[in-house]
Formats: sequence, C-alpha cells, structure tokens
Amino acid sequence: MKLVIQISSSGVEHEPALRQFAKVVSQLVSEGHRITIVFSRGNAILKTKSALHECSYCTQKNHLNGNGTQAAVNGEMHNATLPLLTERASAPLVAILSGVGVAAFGLCGADGHILRVRKLNGHAGQAWGAEVAAVDPFWLDIISNSKGVPVVENAGLGADQNCYTLDPDQMAGAFAIGWNVDALIFLTTAEGLTNADGSVVRWLEAERLMELTKRSAIAQEMLSKLQACRHALKHGVRRARVLPVSQVESLAMFYVSRIECGTEVIEAAGKTASA
Repeated sequence: MKLVIQISSSGVEHEPALRQFAKVVSQLVSEGHRITIVFSRGNAILKTKSALHECSYCTQKNHLNGNGTQAAVNGEMHNATLPLLTERASAPLVAILSGVGVAAFGLCGADGHILRVRKLNGHAGQAWGAEVAAVDPFWLDIISNSKGVPVVENAGLGADQNCYTLDPDQMAGAFAIGWNVDALIFLTTAEGLTNADGSVVRWLEAERLMELTKRSAIAQEMLSKLQACRHALKHGVRRARVLPVSQVESLAMFYVSRIECGTEVIEAAGKTASA
C-alpha cells in the first residue's frame, strides 16, 4: 500500500520517539509498503537571519517574531532568500532513518518540481501565504519504487519565484490525493479528537465535521488535520487517520489489526475499517 505520513518537528523533538518512528518506517518499507513523509518545519525556514539581512526588499517586508528572529509576513520571502531552502530541518529525521537502513531523501516542494504552489490572496488572520495547487508524483514514484522514502518539508517555490512556507496539513492532503494513496496519517502530540468528557472520538464521519465544528470548539491544529482528512477522502484517498505519536508503534499494524487510539475519519456510517 501507499502511505502519506505527516509529522511535525514538535512530534519528534524527543529522540526516543524519533527512533521509534524510524523503526516503524523501516518495518513498513521492508514489508513492501511505499511511504512519503511530509515533515512540518514550522518557521524553521525563516530562522537564519543573515540571508534575510542581505536583501533590503526582505528587510522592509519582514517583522520580528516572538523569539526575536526575522520572519516574513504570511510566510512569503523574496528570491534572495532561496539559499534558506538548503537548510533542511528534516536532517535529523533523515539521518536516523538512514541509521536503521532506510534510504531516506530530504526534499522540499521546490525540488524536482514536486509541487506547484499557488499564492493566496492575503487577508487579516491568514496563517499561510500560499497553498499546494498540484503534486507531480514522478519523483515520489521513482524513490519509493526503489524502496526509498522521500521526506518532504513544507516549503515551496511559487510562480513568482518567491519561497513560501506551506500549511503542512493541506500539503499532506494534497500529496495523498496527488499520489493516490491508500492512507493518509497525521502523527500528532494530541491523542485525537476528544468529546466533552475528554474521551477520544475513535470514528468521525466526514460529513459530521462541519456540524461538529459549529456545536463545539475544536483546537485549530486538530481541526486543520481533520479537514485535510475529509478533503482527501472526498478525492479518492481510501483511509485517513489522526494518530498520537505516543502510539507510533501501532502504525506498523495499521492494516492488520484494530487500533484503539487516535481518530479515524470515515466517509459514512457502516464504512468503518477493521483498524
């Protein structure tokens, strides 16, 4: 089967969790599964100040973020900052995957024209300056058919030659659709979508998501992942699940046994899968 797994830098900031994830990926690859990892780097692409300072255009557009480093408005950067794309935040993950025998390749959306990026019309409160418009699966196929694993960071190059950080959840959903995968899985520090009493919702019908959002507050990070799951299911992806990174070992059993953790988004009642 083909899997897209989205994981953030915060989800693997502890080395034991990172190593456990690498072992699971190694097992899945050895069993013949094909995997693409979407790695969310947050604002890591923006943390090097020197390149930003070299460009007066960027200096005029940038503002200071909470930790005093330069960050571009809505994730947009002038093309003078393109060298920042070479600073891969996924390098520790790629190294640990390699250490367990996985041929991992650290990429971003600009590499090999994997992504076509569309700039968004900015408005107040908008978190991202661009979104994934299309995915070219050519290099994903080339790498995964050779038992390699692409690790793709959420950064891309727009038609205007500006570099953008991308919504990693929307990007993972786009990868799942564009690569026509069997399952889209979000690894998260949360246990899943929770009910008012704190219990985890194991199965969520996709069409109930909008109604649920109106009736109760859902953390934005979780809502974003659930919306990406719903969108992926509507466009042909077979399964979509939010899985806690604390239970990452269960990922290796995703299709062969029942998983009693996280939240799976399903198309309709009666269509629940065995896991």
